[in-house]
Amino acid sequence: MNTSMISKIWEVFVIAKPRLDKIWNVKAMLYRDVFGKVCKPFK
Repeated sequence: MNTSMISKIWEVFVIAKPRLDKIWNVKAMLYRDVFGKVCKPFK
């Protein structure tokens, strides 16, 4: 793997990271919601 490829991947990662974070935050909220509903009876 050469450095130009690594820097290219890094560029893409840096650009994509905020979008991934946004998607991940939404997913995390959904999971927490579902998890809370599922776990409530067992508490």
